[in-house]
Amino acid sequence: MKPNLILGKGGIGDTQKSFGYTTAVKIGNIVKISGQGGWDESGVNFPHKDIKDEIIQACDNVEWALNSAGASWKDVYSVTSYFTVPFTDEIHMVLSSEFNKRCGKSPIWTQLGVRELGNKPMRVEIVVEAFVE
Repeated sequence: MKPNLILGKGGIGDTQKSFGYTTAVKIGNIVKISGQGGWDESGVNFPHKDIKDEIIQACDNVEWALNSAGASWKDVYSVTSYFTVPFTDEIHMVLSSEFNKRCGKSPIWTQLGVRELGNKPMRVEIVVEAFVE
């Protein structure tokens, strides 16, 4: 089965294209997205001071990437989140709440602390996999 590379539309998609990567790939029923951070619709600016707001924006950007590939959070079964800040109860609670609200279920979830991400202002990056019928 050949991978179908998908580039999202709008400012984020334009930014991703200029950086040389695509938004998502669909292989059969599996959708994998590129890591999404808490950037605004331009794909360049990081407007949030509060980590909670940055996480929610990253989740919104995951939704955009999934939609670009014909999927949604309801289809997500696996999440990997990367953070450059120490894990706190707030981080766990915000992400758990977002999963419950957006997925309606608890996907498998791996959290990793890293020294830095692909763009200096990034404090969170979220990668998901989804199954679509």
